[in-house]
Amino acid sequence: MPFYKKARATQRGFTLIEVMVSLLILSSVVGALSLAVSESTKNIGELKSRKFAGWVAQNTLNLHLLKALSNSSGNTEFAGIEYHWQITTSNTDTEHFNKIQIKVTQQSRPKYILADLITFVDESES
Repeated sequence: MPFYKKARATQRGFTLIEVMVSLLILSSVVGALSLAVSESTKNIGELKSRKFAGWVAQNTLNLHLLKALSNSSGNTEFAGIEYHWQITTSNTDTEHFNKIQIKVTQQSRPKYILADLITFVDESES
């Protein structure tokens, strides 16, 4: 048996090519994971703003239904962020049944709606 075949049969471990391919695969996976993590951390601020805007909309709706608000728009500071809300009330095809819509934006981005809450109210009971 030739020398090189005998040495290869007793040799243990990986070749340089196998190690390089495994490192290439590992680096690709790590790169993809780091990209996914960075994207999710970018979205955390946006999700927090949207959640808080939804709470502002619900609080504003409750104050409107309790007739504690005199304005159809205003500003609210919530969790250190300044929000602008606007209430729109409109009639529906059903008598004494009105649609109330509340839109909430940030003061810094007034055209970008973070929350849009719609509810319907029976005005015959009030």
